[in-house]
Amino acid sequence: MKYLFFTIICLTSTFGFSQNAPFKLIKKNGDTINFELYSYNKKEFTYSTEKPTRSNKPKISLFGIGKRLTKLKNGKKILLKDIEKLILNTSFSYAREKDAKFFVPYSKFIKIKNKYRKLEVITEGYCDLYIDLNDTTAYNFYVKRKNEDNATEIQAHSAFGARFKKVGPKYFNDCPTVLELISESEYKTRLDFLLKKLEKIVISYNKDCNKI
Repeated sequence: MKYLFFTIICLTSTFGFSQNAPFKLIKKNGDTINFELYSYNKKEFTYSTEKPTRSNKPKISLFGIGKRLTKLKNGKKILLKDIEKLILNTSFSYAREKDAKFFVPYSKFIKIKNKYRKLEVITEGYCDLYIDLNDTTAYNFYVKRKNEDNATEIQAHSAFGARFKKVGPKYFNDCPTVLELISESEYKTRLDFLLKKLEKIVISYNKDCNKI
């Protein structure tokens, strides 16, 4: 039975997203776990196979939505470092852009400055492209090669964050094809534009400059 895990609707939010249970977790050793409820902190993921009810589902804090879920009672725990991927059936929409709607196949806990963070997978290969939607008012893009421990921010929603026009050429400087593609491209900060443009660049990098 499908259950709407949460939908965010508030005056200050620009993102809406929903998740439909049951969910699936795949461990790095290949084991698969099906579950109905979850929460997580900086080190551990807690899950439960119980059907959601008003009394047992974790609540979401007003600030830091998506990353500060209250503790799930009577759940089983697993370390974030042991999780390969989460299949959460997640759909996102961005209120400011009618075309910025997309489905996330799965999520991963990725290190950023040596701290794990849940990122949504856009495309994977030798280099992976992720989007961080843990905040309801902003979005950030990250890339990570297979031989790297931490992801690199390449485009931030905030005016104080990374800008692809500056970070992109440095990160992809080992791939002439992508550097040419970057130099010929026009960039806008709209989410729908960035999703298509950055995905195209990362796919090209994996095709032409795969180091595996």
